[in-house]
Amino acid sequence: MMLGAILRGTTSDYRSLLAFTFILGIGGGFLLPNLAKLVGQWIPKERAGIATGMYFSATTAGMATTLAITLPLIFPITHTIQDTFLILSIPTVIATIT
Repeated sequence: MMLGAILRGTTSDYRSLLAFTFILGIGGGFLLPNLAKLVGQWIPKERAGIATGMYFSATTAGMATTLAITLPLIFPITHTIQDTFLILSIPTVIATIT
């Protein structure tokens, strides 16, 4: 997932953007279904509902926040879609490292 997020910032044409977004999607495809299982293994059963709700709420809030801040805040600074993708890949890199 991190690889696809970073590579989207290096695109120069539509085909590479599509390929790198596909790589990002593969990572997300493995991550999203398995997080519920991880919650079940790491969190006590009486708190699993709260943890799952927080996970799904945070995922949706993160996507909404990204959509809301990209055009008015990030794109005016970067002026290119490639640099915008690089800026947006920073949280993914940080989450992967930590």
